[in-house]
Amino acid sequence: GDGVYICSNNYKLEYMNSKMIDVVGHNATGELCYKAIYHRDDICDWCILDKIQENKSITYEIKNPIDDQFYHVRNTPLHKSDGSFSKLTTYHNISDLKEAEAQIVEANALKDLLLDVIAHDLKNPSGVIREFSKMGLNEKPDSEIFSFIHDASGNLMNIIENISALARVAVGDSIEKEEILLVEFLQNLCQDFTPQLDYNKMTLNVHLDDNLKINANPIIAEVFRNYISNAIKYASIGKEIIIDSEMDDNMITVFVKDFGTSIPQEYYADLFTRKFQIKQGQGRGLGLAIVKRIAIAHNGEAGIKANTPNGNIFYIKLPIL
Repeated sequence: GDGVYICSNNYKLEYMNSKMIDVVGHNATGELCYKAIYHRDDICDWCILDKIQENKSITYEIKNPIDDQFYHVRNTPLHKSDGSFSKLTTYHNISDLKEAEAQIVEANALKDLLLDVIAHDLKNPSGVIREFSKMGLNEKPDSEIFSFIHDASGNLMNIIENISALARVAVGDSIEKEEILLVEFLQNLCQDFTPQLDYNKMTLNVHLDDNLKINANPIIAEVFRNYISNAIKYASIGKEIIIDSEMDDNMITVFVKDFGTSIPQEYYADLFTRKFQIKQGQGRGLGLAIVKRIAIAHNGEAGIKANTPNGNIFYIKLPIL
C-alpha cells in the first residue's frame, strides 16, 4: 500500500500510517517520524504547506535514500471547519515503473543502433547495384532492363533512408513531415510496378488533381506500394487498377480500386491487424497492419470498402496541406 501522513498548517503531525514509517526509515512514532521527513530536502520540501494554501495539489517524484526506492508524492490540502487546513501526503512506490522505463530506453537505444547497422549494410550492395545499372545505361541508353534496375535501386535506397521512419511508425512515435505533390509522387511510385502490370496484362491509372498536395513523410509511399502490389497479386483477374480521390472538408481520401474478387465484409474489421490472413497462406498479413500505423502517424485513417459490382477499394484519408 501507499505511505500516508497528515500534518497541520503549523507543521504538527496528525497522522502517519505504518507504511510511511517504513518509508522514512524510523521505527518511532509521532514527532520523530515527522522530523525524519522534514529534515530531508530530497523527500519533502518545507514550502509545500505554503504552496497548497492556493488549494492546489502538488505532485513530484523522488528517490528515497532510506530504501533506495522511487516514489510518486502527492500533497493535497484538507480544509477544516475552523478555517485552518492540513496537508495529506501520499507516497506511491513507482520503482517497478521506473525500471520498466529504463528498460524501454535501453531497448530503444539498441533498436536505433540495429537500424543504423541494417541501413548501413543495405546501402552498400544497393549502391553497387545502382552504379552497375548506371554503367549499363551509359553503354545501352535504350535498355529497359537497365533503366528499370537503375530506378528500382534508387527507390530501394530511398526506402533504406526511411527505415528509421518506418520503425518510428511501428512503435507509434511521431515522424517528420514535408510537402508532397501527390500526383507526381504517385506517378513515380507506379513506375516501379510496370513489369508486374505488363506480366499480368493490367492497367494502372491515376486520376488526381495535378496540384493536390499533402503534408506527409515519404514513408507514405509504403501505403500505396502495399495497396497496388496487393491489387496486382490478388485481383489481377480484374485487369485494372484506378487511383482517384475525393475531398471532404480539410481531408482528402485517396482510393486504390481493383476489380477482382471482392473480399467478404466480415473480414474488414480484422484485415488491418497484424498477421491476419483471409486464408492460410494467402495475404495480406503484416503489410496492412503497417499501413494502418502509417495512417495513424499522419493523423489519418486507412480502410477498405466494397467496389461495385466487383472488387475492392482500399483507401487512406489524410489532412490536406
